[in-house]
Amino acid sequence: MLVPIVERVFAGFGVTLVSVFLLRFSHFVYFYFVQGPAIQRYHHGEEPWALITGASAGIGAALAQEITKYGFNVILLGHKREELEQHASAIKATSPNTQTRIVVADASKASFSEVKAALEASNVLQLNISVLINNVGGLGDIFTESFKPFHKYTPQELDSVLAINNRFMVYLTSIMLPVLGRSPRSLIINIGSMAESGTPYQTLYSGTKCFIAGFSKALDWELKAEGFNIDVTDIVSGEVRTQGHKAQLRWQIPTSEKFARAVLNKVGPGRGRHFIPYWPHRLLLWMLENLPENTVRQAVIENMNKMRDHFDGKKTS
Repeated sequence: MLVPIVERVFAGFGVTLVSVFLLRFSHFVYFYFVQGPAIQRYHHGEEPWALITGASAGIGAALAQEITKYGFNVILLGHKREELEQHASAIKATSPNTQTRIVVADASKASFSEVKAALEASNVLQLNISVLINNVGGLGDIFTESFKPFHKYTPQELDSVLAINNRFMVYLTSIMLPVLGRSPRSLIINIGSMAESGTPYQTLYSGTKCFIAGFSKALDWELKAEGFNIDVTDIVSGEVRTQGHKAQLRWQIPTSEKFARAVLNKVGPGRGRHFIPYWPHRLLLWMLENLPENTVRQAVIENMNKMRDHFDGKKTS
């Protein structure tokens, strides 16, 4: 009698596992390969605007270029006016009907009052802004090494990482909430990173990405509780080839343009609050999540050491 019961239990367990796998696989396929864009849900009025930080190059520049395809005018925020003007001209060349504005602010140094003053000086706070993309991030120009042990950070380097990745985002979001609240529905996209899982030799950077995840979740829930029609989405990025990160293109390393298309194709009401928009990044994370921690740790450290040799080795050679 016991054997048939055990067989039925294991059979039921097997059916459950297969069902869960098929359900998750179906969701994966639908989300990444079937579902179309929904960014238009935030397109209100005749002249909707999107504000993008870190918009002079890399992912920020690509996001600014890509969102114009959905009918948004763009406000480019960065710390180098010349680069912002060049990118604004490039956008006008490919999208003549798109309006552009420039805001110059240094995310590594600007105080709350300085950020607000820069926005006011550029006359953007009165615009119909319904999308805010907090993209700026990284280590800052102060660093000569991209991969550095935490115990060797100077106080200035600590401040730079925290300011660029967290403080500036918090300042800007606080200033922009009343502006975004004027639209029927608005969106805040905070660009995070898979580094939130923990990346040695970029320890503080990893911590700042955990902050983005927690901040985004809490703010999204709080805004809904307070009756604001503002969605907050935390985008998790894997490695991307950009102007400042000349990684070799592989199946799991897209260009900034390709990554930007994935981001704007996936965000929208009901699409998720914390997710990976580029499917190879999601597959890579799934593999890492299902390996023993010791195995993952050894693989990550080995990979980070290779990256240190490749990128920082070039700087010192």
